[in-house]
Amino acid sequence: VDVGPAAVGIRDAVRVVEGELLHQSPRVFRDDPCRLMRVFLYAQQRGVKLHPDTAQLLRQEVRLVDSAFLRNTHVHETFREILGQRGNVAPTLRAMHEVNFLGKYLPEFGRLTCLVQHEFFHLYTADEHTLMCLQRLDDIWAGRVPNAEPYQELFQKIERPFILYLALLLHDAGKALSDHRHEVGSTRLAERVAKRLHLDGATTHTLRLLVEHHLAIVQISQRRDLDDPSVIRYFAALVQTPENLNKLTLHTLADSLGTSDKLWNSFKDMLLWTLYRKTMAEVTGTSTFLRAEVKQRELLFDEVVRLLPREVELGEAQAHFGTLPPRYFLIHNAREIVADLSLTSRFMRNLLGADPDVSLAPAIEWADEPDRGCSRVTVCTWDRAGLFSKLAGSCTAAGLNILSAQIFTRTDRIVLDAFDVTSARTGVLAGQEEKEKFNQILSKALIGHVDFDPLIARQKVANPLYQSLEGERIATKIGFDNDTSEARTVIDVETEDRVGLLYTLSQTLSELGLDISVAKISTEKGAAMDSFYVSELNGEKVRSPHRQHAIEGRLRTALLNFD
Repeated sequence: VDVGPAAVGIRDAVRVVEGELLHQSPRVFRDDPCRLMRVFLYAQQRGVKLHPDTAQLLRQEVRLVDSAFLRNTHVHETFREILGQRGNVAPTLRAMHEVNFLGKYLPEFGRLTCLVQHEFFHLYTADEHTLMCLQRLDDIWAGRVPNAEPYQELFQKIERPFILYLALLLHDAGKALSDHRHEVGSTRLAERVAKRLHLDGATTHTLRLLVEHHLAIVQISQRRDLDDPSVIRYFAALVQTPENLNKLTLHTLADSLGTSDKLWNSFKDMLLWTLYRKTMAEVTGTSTFLRAEVKQRELLFDEVVRLLPREVELGEAQAHFGTLPPRYFLIHNAREIVADLSLTSRFMRNLLGADPDVSLAPAIEWADEPDRGCSRVTVCTWDRAGLFSKLAGSCTAAGLNILSAQIFTRTDRIVLDAFDVTSARTGVLAGQEEKEKFNQILSKALIGHVDFDPLIARQKVANPLYQSLEGERIATKIGFDNDTSEARTVIDVETEDRVGLLYTLSQTLSELGLDISVAKISTEKGAAMDSFYVSELNGEKVRSPHRQHAIEGRLRTALLNFD
């Protein structure tokens, strides 16, 4: 085994005994404190664990990690070498942590030890979460994660993996500080570590970027309209280079998998890769992905035409493909598009019928999806002010819990809105009575008037959807983003999920004179993370701080009154 120059001086002080690294003398670390770091590199490169006696000696000798040790360039070189062993870093850092060495060498990480994270989606303390993230990054390299191959290809392109591992090690360090946004504090601490490790300017810049924007991919891919070119340009300006994009993508997957094994799924994976490909095209100045997207849509159209039922004409399919945004075709397969076309065709036939009540009514289609544990209701109607809140209110009034929502508006003002729902009473598929009740309430709401408040009040359950073992509550957070969309303001709301929440939020936005064009709805373990693309009725963004403050105040008041 080639142990490299950094391990010189440790070989003669330790030996491998039955697969474990054992020290030769109790003075091994006092004679040369640099061996405190080198012993871990040697164990890593030999693929062995520390002998229990050596681990105990390390615990006793961590007092040798003084200011001189923290300035030692040889120690820093060894540490960078450890972080550079792509796919084999996490066990070594965990071994360091178990003997209290890692936190002494990196006090920025040490403050996370046993720090409880009061965030609904975290299963681990902050230090354990970080170590799990590092393990997941190793697992990506080894192909031990879902859909591993494309991520492995990215990992192979990374020139200096130690920067990625160091960023992951420090990405949550700011949680030990009092900063409102932990990534800001983490960035400040990462800069301090970079200075202490004597990293050059370019490396420090990359480290700072990865830590500062480590939440960006999840926030943008899952909560922004990826069909909006300004979103892609905004994100491309953040990552700056293909290398940074590759590192940040790997960081995002490792962070998500290290948070909870239930946090990542194929839909989120698809959104990430959509953002990745479009951003890569932007930062490299190529349009290969855009051409591929057009070709994919042409193939999809051909398949839809082959599957068209007799009552749907070719011209209807052509109009459908010509009036919907690209995002629609990214997340719908041919059979789903045909189902939407049939629904749209039925709506148009009703519109031309003689019965005025039927002609004004929406076309509604239900589908149970037991494999996903929910029912999907798709509604086709004309776009109008307050439509989304009427849809959300009808779901809740019918005793349905909304899991997610998709809004698609054709350029001819025909709307296709789909909601994934469960029965609020049973928690499983919607029952026939609930479906019929939804159909009746929505039809009445779109033709005439429905007072949703008393109907929703009857559906509220005694216990909230969010149940905390520790008893903590999820604080409501409301933010305004005018950067990622050229034409719309994005209002982000994070709060506890509860029956009727989406109706309350969307109705309040409608009462404020805001038009909702896109809604990204998601829930994680009883918490709602909803993003609304809105504009003023004159089409302008919500730019005034006074107006934003008023909107936030109304939303918070609505939630308090709702509770």
